[in-house]
Amino acid sequence: MAALTPVEISHLGSGWDNYAFLVNGGYVFRFPRREAALSCNENELRILRTIAGRLPLSVPNPIFLGEASAGFPWPFAGYRLVNGKTACAANLGNEERLAIAPDLGRFLRTFHNLPVEEMKALGAMPDPVRRLDLDFRNRNLERDLLKAQDYGLKPPDNWRDIIRAAKVVPAEPVLQHGDLYIRHLVVDDGRLTGVIDWGDCMIDHPAIDLTVAHSFLPPEAHAVFLDAYGPVDESTWTLARWRALQHTSMLALFANDTGDVDMRRECDRTYRYLEMAGHK
Repeated sequence: MAALTPVEISHLGSGWDNYAFLVNGGYVFRFPRREAALSCNENELRILRTIAGRLPLSVPNPIFLGEASAGFPWPFAGYRLVNGKTACAANLGNEERLAIAPDLGRFLRTFHNLPVEEMKALGAMPDPVRRLDLDFRNRNLERDLLKAQDYGLKPPDNWRDIIRAAKVVPAEPVLQHGDLYIRHLVVDDGRLTGVIDWGDCMIDHPAIDLTVAHSFLPPEAHAVFLDAYGPVDESTWTLARWRALQHTSMLALFANDTGDVDMRRECDRTYRYLEMAGHK
């Protein structure tokens, strides 16, 4: 524990499930904000210990494990810092995203090729929150889009076309990050260096992770991404585009409610990308 003494601590941020603190400039400690986060954090610890050295980008590798106590009621963990800043905070332009697209595609190709049976043995399960349940998710999607517009964002003009085009066609399930979007991509000096926040890791439809190509990359980067990732059938690609619309619309409301300027900017950017792709 010598690496932790003396201790210098600063608050890194707070997500839906965890508080994050930087310790001594080199470690990140994440503490659950609510009891519902515990199963996600346990899932993350099991998976990351196995896959951390098998991916072409850095991922958090848990080295400190904290137990529940009188001082804090739930288990927590500490990881070596993944160098860089979240892509959300970096405010990347289109050219920078185009340069990152091949590394993102190669990372996902390697990750999605990890053995499914091995991951199941570690406890990876199907999606527990119905991310691709179109009927369930579309009930609130139009409402969220209209709210985003009321908050000053500009949803894509073609949002109805995106919704109508989406269909869930069965695909071979693969290991999924489950929450892969701009806040969980780490960049350093214009390069993609890591992927963080793995609590939603699961085995399910590849469209869930492929959402990031539509939400993070401008349309001109899609071909470069797919060259690195490999073939994606049209139904999966179209479903991932719908998921980008649906997920972004939830994030837009969260950004407005929390005053998150970076996330608000990124939601507006994703809306523009979705509209640009539809007008090609």
